[in-house]
Amino acid sequence: MVTAINRILRRRILLADIPSSVHRFYDLDESHWAYADIMEAAHTHTYVRNADGYVEIWIDILGTGLDAPYNE
Repeated sequence: MVTAINRILRRRILLADIPSSVHRFYDLDESHWAYADIMEAAHTHTYVRNADGYVEIWIDILGTGLDAPYNE
């Protein structure tokens, strides 16, 4: 579902462009086909578009879904 919504919203980050400082999901291997989409959806961030107009370059990480009150 996350992958489909990201495609509709034109949200995409390349695995190599995910900052090393963000929360990682160790129960899902980075080689999984949807890993970058899950990271894209889980982290609130500001971004600029790559030259292709589709891939994002994250500027600032504002939070994660793990910060939500229902996860406390």
